[in-house]
Amino acid sequence: MNSAARKMRRLPAAQILLTAITSGSFWLFSGFSAGQAALFGGAIAVINSLIQLWHMHRAETSAGCSIDQNMRIFYRCSIERLLSTAALFAIGLGVLKLLPLPMVIGFVVAQGAIFYEGVMTRYYGQ
Repeated sequence: MNSAARKMRRLPAAQILLTAITSGSFWLFSGFSAGQAALFGGAIAVINSLIQLWHMHRAETSAGCSIDQNMRIFYRCSIERLLSTAALFAIGLGVLKLLPLPMVIGFVVAQGAIFYEGVMTRYYGQ
């Protein structure tokens, strides 16, 4: 397993931690419905990372050095992540009637774990 795959496996844990902190803060300061919306938004980001992790595993095991197959997996992963994000936001806003701002903030904060992992890798080599 290469270093990038190892770091990618840490990402969902960091996103879950940030989601818990964000939703707990919203729950504490803005009420249960805001905390619930932030939790759902963070869950969307975690699901995105899990989809990407699954496709990375598929690429490692099946594609190998085949550029064509790796590109197909890459494009499929991108489309699945885009569609799942849009569908989950639609479910959260339309079906579950969650508050939009806490949901978007929960998503953005959880996605911020990607930035954090990049900084840690760049400057501290972890």
